[in-house]
Amino acid sequence: VSRQVRVAICFGQIGGVIGSLWSGYTTTVVVETLPEAVNAAFENAVPGETVLFSPGTSSFDQYPGYEARGDAFKREVMSRTSLSPTTTPANLT
Repeated sequence: VSRQVRVAICFGQIGGVIGSLWSGYTTTVVVETLPEAVNAAFENAVPGETVLFSPGTSSFDQYPGYEARGDAFKREVMSRTSLSPTTTPANLT
């Protein structure tokens, strides 16, 4: 993790636990919601970097399932960029 991840943004019910576990290996940012996580990613990303949305656990505290969470992630990213809802770049996963 320390060699591959510059910043880990953790959110949701277990975000604080994951953030604490990873804090010894990389910079962690703990937020409550997915929109806050996307904001943090935009604030922390450096041009040319990849931002990877990689859920480590379920988000049933905020979403009914992984598809709803993924759709919410795409909407949040698209609302902050010039991407249209029909655009799905290869690295927006």
